[in-house]
Amino acid sequence: LVHGQSQEGFISLDCGIPEGGDYQDATTTIDFTTDTGYIDGGEIWSAPSCSNSLLPLYGNLRSFPNGTRNCYRLQPVKPGGKYLIGASFCYGNYDGNNSVPEFDLHVGVNFWATVFLQSHGGYDLEIITVAQWEYIWVCLVNTGKGTPFISSLELRPLLDSMYVIANQSQSLVRQDRLNFGATSQLWFPDDPYDRGWYGSVAGFKAVNSTWEVTTKAADGFQVPPSVMRTAVTTTSRSGHDAF
Repeated sequence: LVHGQSQEGFISLDCGIPEGGDYQDATTTIDFTTDTGYIDGGEIWSAPSCSNSLLPLYGNLRSFPNGTRNCYRLQPVKPGGKYLIGASFCYGNYDGNNSVPEFDLHVGVNFWATVFLQSHGGYDLEIITVAQWEYIWVCLVNTGKGTPFISSLELRPLLDSMYVIANQSQSLVRQDRLNFGATSQLWFPDDPYDRGWYGSVAGFKAVNSTWEVTTKAADGFQVPPSVMRTAVTTTSRSGHDAF
């Protein structure tokens, strides 16, 4: 475990918690705050069935029954700076309607993703984008398929040298991020950029190294050493190579 990692530049919003309800996450040590002050409007709800079985930050949410487009203004950020933005959602039948919504997310005016949910369970999305101004808009867009809502919204600064194909005209949407050979998830503080690495063995044999692993400063991905120390290989000599 890596201790003492800086949260400088982090924005960590547990959407829907009341003012004064700020807290530190017991697993990651990240300091979460209310989303009040980052958005106007919306309704605050609790989702106890989500918080009981999942992360604490799923226990509250903010929904937007009014308006087509409701936007969070994330600031301060550095114009030209590169950022990882994460959003999470858990419906948990918070409104008693047993009707799971579907809606869109935008970064500014640009489409990010369509949010497809299940009645229970968490759903999270990530995008890497470059700021054009001193703030970044993240918008929930009602597409006529139910009331948009959000459980958490987070922003993490990245090095300018990371993910070089991300620029002011092109963002990167995460498809998956796997830590082969691990059996649990890893994130901050082991990854100082708070990227979630999902453990995967997938029917292979897990292997690991005790060697010291270092990452070059110019590396464009800055994979944490603890991720690089694990891998998987086949269980028989006739199988394919390790990866």
